[in-house]
Amino acid sequence: MKRLLGKNATVFWGSIIFTGIFSIWAVARPIGMTSTLWHWLGLYNQTFSWFTMPMPIILLFICLYLAFGKFGHVKLGRPEDKPELSTFAWIGTLFTAGIGIGIVNFGVAEPLVHYLQSPQGIAAAGTSPAQAAENGFKYSMFIWGLPAWAIYTMAGLVIGYFAYYKGAKFLPGTPIENGFSDKKWGHSVAMITSITAAGAASLTIAAHIAIGIFQMQNAFTAITGQKFEQLSDSLILLVIMFVIYTGAAVLPIQKGMGRLGEINTIVAIGLMIFVFLLSDAPMIMRLVTENIRHAFLDVVPVAFTTFPFQDQTWFDSWPNTITIWWVSWTPFLGIFIARISKGRTIRQIVTMSILVPTFFLIIWFSVFAGNGFWDAFFGDGKILKFIAENPERLPVIHHGSATTTRLQYHRNCILTSGCHLLGNGNDVIHDLNQYHDQQRS
Repeated sequence: MKRLLGKNATVFWGSIIFTGIFSIWAVARPIGMTSTLWHWLGLYNQTFSWFTMPMPIILLFICLYLAFGKFGHVKLGRPEDKPELSTFAWIGTLFTAGIGIGIVNFGVAEPLVHYLQSPQGIAAAGTSPAQAAENGFKYSMFIWGLPAWAIYTMAGLVIGYFAYYKGAKFLPGTPIENGFSDKKWGHSVAMITSITAAGAASLTIAAHIAIGIFQMQNAFTAITGQKFEQLSDSLILLVIMFVIYTGAAVLPIQKGMGRLGEINTIVAIGLMIFVFLLSDAPMIMRLVTENIRHAFLDVVPVAFTTFPFQDQTWFDSWPNTITIWWVSWTPFLGIFIARISKGRTIRQIVTMSILVPTFFLIIWFSVFAGNGFWDAFFGDGKILKFIAENPERLPVIHHGSATTTRLQYHRNCILTSGCHLLGNGNDVIHDLNQYHDQQRS
């Protein structure tokens, strides 16, 4: 109790108050809070959208320099330290923590949204449907590919450096406190940063869990034909997840997060293979080749395209806002990457946490969104029509015409969503525990 009331507990209690204010606001006036936050976001985008897009590319180049320059061999930790997780479990845990259930929710719909709404989409003068589809993939590869993972990786490297080489705490503000230790404002700014970061991480994961639960409810409805829309249904799923989160969080890292990371990766790959086998394989492989170009060669031109003389609605709502969403994950992901990467070199961390997930997402979007475009161009177009008429409800793909195929797909979606949701929740509980423990020490 003394530790919780001592002067070193400021960040812990500050984070509780910060999160509590927004939680009460969300319950009391959800529409008002949503409107206010969107207004704040709009003000940011109006002023700084020119910087939001290039920023992760700058971080990407810094990561590549660190990895493939003279610092690439440097380990996080002592030279004799060994990794706590196997390489497969480590990659799976990184991957799950970084994107989670988002790929299930957006894997089909997002490129179709860009196809419909972007300034380079189907509505643009002189743009053919095929060109608009390629542009849809191009922006999806930018949003989900190298830039997002560069943001996470840089945060992990910075926090890991100060934690392992300077003896600092695993808190978002400690790089500021240690880097500016000679400044009077260093400690205060670091404390404010840690409080804001902890609150942002809590609110972000709350939204992520909500998306996952709603997604699982929709999949249950697709299988059984019964509605799962009551508050009690959501609470049941939430309680089940909480019990599993807690159980996994108290286990050693190899048996808790490591095992969930392996399961998440296996299930996601299994679902992707299942859909690929039901698809037009040559078309999917052509998309994979095309998306490699989008992910690696188009990423810089996209980062420096800001549409200054065109309507900014899509640009603010998608590339800018989702990039900010990735930034909101960095407080917990930076700590998480730093802690589970002890004993690994900077080159290993950058390669595995940026390049490997990007290649996986190239294949994922090619398979799932590729089927969405196949339906739009050669099928009945129901998926595209649904997105156009319901832009606020992005669907997972309803693949196949046979009922058994659809049911099997939705069962797999439930499993995939659940595994990613468990992985994300467990990772967050781990990091929130770290916040608590660091403040007690």
